[in-house]
Amino acid sequence: MCCFLAAEELQAESKKACLAFCLADPITRVPPPWGAMQHLHKKIPETASKKSQMYGYLLDQEKGLHILPDLLEFQLSLKPDEYELPALDSAWNSGSWEIPGQPLKDHLKDGEEEIET
Repeated sequence: MCCFLAAEELQAESKKACLAFCLADPITRVPPPWGAMQHLHKKIPETASKKSQMYGYLLDQEKGLHILPDLLEFQLSLKPDEYELPALDSAWNSGSWEIPGQPLKDHLKDGEEEIET
């Protein structure tokens, strides 16, 4: 009986831990850089800042040269084209909706006769 009660208590604690884990907000962490990536992680920002200090005046000059041109003014056509509906087909006015012609079985028999000859 003691084993059964202990197992039941462990199961209840396990369910509580599982529920707490499922309801917790996800936590993502970036793994720390190592090896060559650790070296590049430090080197790239240093190189970028040095180059921006050395050649920053060139970037400022290029920004000054790029002036946007004025856009042309034109009139917009907001009136839609006129559209005429086509005339109604006579089949809509007729009372019978049957398609004139031969039945499907007769049509299939006609095709068999052409193949045999």
